[in-house]
Amino acid sequence: MENLRHYIRNLIMELGERELSAATDIANIAHSGQQRRDGQPYIMHPTAVQAITKRYYPDNIEAQILAMLHDVIEDGPRYSGLTRRELFSKVKKAIPENSRAQKSIMDALRVMTHSKRRHPVYEDYLRLVFSVPLAGIVKISDLIHNLSHNPSDRQIQKYQRAIQKVPIPNYIAADHREKLEEILYARS
Repeated sequence: MENLRHYIRNLIMELGERELSAATDIANIAHSGQQRRDGQPYIMHPTAVQAITKRYYPDNIEAQILAMLHDVIEDGPRYSGLTRRELFSKVKKAIPENSRAQKSIMDALRVMTHSKRRHPVYEDYLRLVFSVPLAGIVKISDLIHNLSHNPSDRQIQKYQRAIQKVPIPNYIAADHREKLEEILYARS
């Protein structure tokens, strides 16, 4: 049975490598020239979010692809010179083999793309994200990385308030939830 699991896991990873590579290429284009607050290239953020997601959900290729793409539509047009529509088109073309996976990732990406005009209250945005399990998984990884990477006091307080008001959903793996809570509340 263990050999079968290992074989299936390797097959899933093999089938997802091309799409994950394409997602990485799109993220590189979208975040070209963008930097984090500390001056590091922004692409390090989606790469780290993907690694965190992979650690807790090694067989969830869709979540790993979404992790690479999670900020592409929100920030990409400013840095890539491409429109949101062009970036969405690139994302859709990166996942051509599986229309169910494509729809799942695109729906989650739409939810994760934070419009402060539509959701000025962060807790409302977080509720929406948590209503889509794929998006919620990646959002927890995103929060873990943001809190692990030189967060401002304002950012920490915003996330603490939001998690107190919007509970972490039960579909989040226990160790993933624990990691977020450990980082989030170690700072209080």
